[in-house]
Amino acid sequence: MNRAGGLSLAANPPYSIEPNASALANVPIGQWSSKAFASTWSADSQAVAERLVSSDLADNGTGYLEGTVTHHLPDAITEWCLAYGNIAVFPKDSERADVVPSIPPGVPWRVDDRTNRRRLKTYLQGTSHQYIGDSGDSSGQRTITTTTYDPLGLDPSPLARMLTYYRVADGLGYTGLRNTSLERSDLSRVIPLKRAVLFGRIASPAAKYVVDGDSVQPQERWTFVRIVLPVTPGDAR
Repeated sequence: MNRAGGLSLAANPPYSIEPNASALANVPIGQWSSKAFASTWSADSQAVAERLVSSDLADNGTGYLEGTVTHHLPDAITEWCLAYGNIAVFPKDSERADVVPSIPPGVPWRVDDRTNRRRLKTYLQGTSHQYIGDSGDSSGQRTITTTTYDPLGLDPSPLARMLTYYRVADGLGYTGLRNTSLERSDLSRVIPLKRAVLFGRIASPAAKYVVDGDSVQPQERWTFVRIVLPVTPGDAR
């Protein structure tokens, strides 16, 4: 790591950011190790936001959402779920194995179109109920099972989804893991503020990698989207 041997980790050499944030120079990476990078881009223009996503979601007065969402991302959103209040909206299973439920770009998507609804916490924890007994007999047994969180799983979707809804999913109690280093990824704080949070995955890359002037293609790549949508309050009728 361009320094003498020893145990003083604070002696790592600094790296620098090139003009216009175009590159990182002299980034030290430990032998047989890896390095994580995060970058943030923001735009205050309402016109920019509306070119990406528009919606007219409203609370019907009973805690359920009505309305549509239209996005203009490069690809359809798959593996999605929409959180609002204590309700999770997610796609119904397709009758065809070759059809993946998705939200295509440029098409208004209705939140009640081929969707299921469950309590948010039980959905995120994979809780299911099974009743065994005769329909006319109350002596049957009810079994409640919860999908065990796999901290060693190689699929990043459950990890990204749990980070997005960590607090409302009782992330510490369910996973046994703290999100201290990735706490900024938790959007649970905006859900009580009459906001809906749409989580999903798209196929397009979010970034391109150039190392020493050469384009690098990663072995695997994932792009997740997390969209915060305003909700118009409604009156119970």
